[in-house]
Amino acid sequence: MAYGYIHAEPVLYIVAAVLSVLLFLLEAGYKQIQDHYIQKSIQIERTLNDLLVNEEEPYIHKRGISTLVKTPTWRGYFKQLRWRNVLFWGPYFCVLVCSLILAWLQPVIAESKKPCEEHPRAAVLD
Repeated sequence: MAYGYIHAEPVLYIVAAVLSVLLFLLEAGYKQIQDHYIQKSIQIERTLNDLLVNEEEPYIHKRGISTLVKTPTWRGYFKQLRWRNVLFWGPYFCVLVCSLILAWLQPVIAESKKPCEEHPRAAVLD
């Protein structure tokens, strides 16, 4: 976004917006997989603890003990957008909104040129 602002290229704001959405989708997918592994490890730990203390009926998940995780789903992506996860999705949202606003407003830096004293044909930017 800064490069687009300095060089007055509004297309780069749209690129930043698209990249923020794509990076959010990538990281939210990783987060879903990570959450599944955490749930699986908790199930395994609970079963092992029950077996170690000779529980009469040890906890065994109804589908058995497995490390198989589900593929990320769109429903899982929307679950990542809960208010309690604002520290996760908030920065992506800020980049998206800022880049769209900058693309809409298209701010341009006014560059004033003055002639260089040593070289009369060259100009100096302020």
